Amino acid sequence: MAQSRARWILVLFFLALVVLPQVADAGPQAGVKTGDWARYGVGQHVTGNETLVKNFVAQYGDYANTSYVSLNITAVYGTNVSLTQSIHHINGRVVSSLSTVNVSIGVDPSNPPPVIMKDYPPTLSNISNGTFFGVPRTINTLNVNSASGNTSYGLRYSWDSDTGMLLSELFLYTVDASATNTATFTFSFAMTSTNLWHYIPPKNPPGTTPPGPFGLQFTELYALAGIIGSIAVGVVAFAMKRSPKSKGRSRTGARDSRRDGRDLNQKKSVNN
Repeated sequence: MAQSRARWILVLFFLALVVLPQVADAGPQAGVKTGDWARYGVGQHVTGNETLVKNFVAQYGDYANTSYVSLNITAVYGTNVSLTQSIHHINGRVVSSLSTVNVSIGVDPSNPPPVIMKDYPPTLSNISNGTFFGVPRTINTLNVNSASGNTSYGLRYSWDSDTGMLLSELFLYTVDASATNTATFTFSFAMTSTNLWHYIPPKNPPGTTPPGPFGLQFTELYALAGIIGSIAVGVVAFAMKRSPKSKGRSRTGARDSRRDGRDLNQKKSVNN
């Protein structure tokens, strides 16, 4: 009886080892790891009366004359993700800031973070599919629209669902002072490169010959060298045959042979 209970305890123990990791995976998780990074291009555009949106332009003044913005994941502890954001200006100046995001906390529409949890529940605005750098990705998007007085706001945030990393931001501010006096300010922030995923070229279909490497290979170079060498030897031999010295030696030899023939005939005549 005791042995039977011991066997059941062992069975339950091994079942727990199998089930518990799955239960743990059900909770919020970070989809990024230490060392992950992404780069973003920044754009700002004003239309209409710039004076009406000067406050918004000043609000994003830190991003003026920006070459790119980088996000680097510096540490991941459970659901806490520490990252560094660096604004790289065209003149070489870099402005960096540190922050830590707990991805287990829901997204606050008034201040969305640059990183959210892996496979965030579809409770934001919508889930869609797209292609980034040649790789299909699932996109989790949040739209925030509001209005106050003569000013309206349209904000859109998009994250990669699998990693939780920010893909893009698009902010549109519109001010209507009157029917003929309006202005808009647009701020865009979009990923341009990352190490989070990579494009893998498709394999050749069965029965097709894979394309050869570009350029001449060793065997081709070896054969080409032999052909060039043979041609060079032939050219040299032909040149030597046609050279003036060779012709001079040939004519001299002919004259000597004719002279030797005349001397021999003269000796024969004398003897006779």
